[in-house]
Amino acid sequence: MNIKLFSAISSYLEKRKERKIQKRKELAKQWQEQTLKNTENFNAQGFNKVKFPILLVEGDLSEDNNLFELDNHELTVVWDLFEFAATNWYHSASMQSEFKFIDKRGEIWDFKYNTDLGACTPGFLLKRLELNGLKSFAIKCINWRDQDEVKDGIQKANSISTVFEVIEKYHKSFH
Repeated sequence: MNIKLFSAISSYLEKRKERKIQKRKELAKQWQEQTLKNTENFNAQGFNKVKFPILLVEGDLSEDNNLFELDNHELTVVWDLFEFAATNWYHSASMQSEFKFIDKRGEIWDFKYNTDLGACTPGFLLKRLELNGLKSFAIKCINWRDQDEVKDGIQKANSISTVFEVIEKYHKSFH
């Protein structure tokens, strides 16, 4: 009798474990489908004009004497639209007033809050940075463990794409 009880409990626990695994798989699939749907909606609302990855820049951009200066800001790298669509805090209305972003072409955009989508989408193209402007900005903002290597790599970059490649190369090692 003791063996049957142990067997019954074991069987129950195993089935419960399988149900939990199945439920997790279903939830992951639903999340993935919703994120893909969000991605399509984000593209329709202006992200089709943006080249990922993007650098989120918190704070205001000041324009003095016709120069666009980006000083003392921290960079947040968003690698693709799927990541943007899947990350809740990127959808906050406060992004409209607190963040700008620079895309892989060096274009600086602001955000606008889209009430239908419940998320921020690209607003206006503010300016396009030249290579030296982006390099200078990125070098000022990098506070990573291997910052000297990163800064050296950015300094040697010969295109905006290369600056993003350097950031990507070193950023992945910090997770």
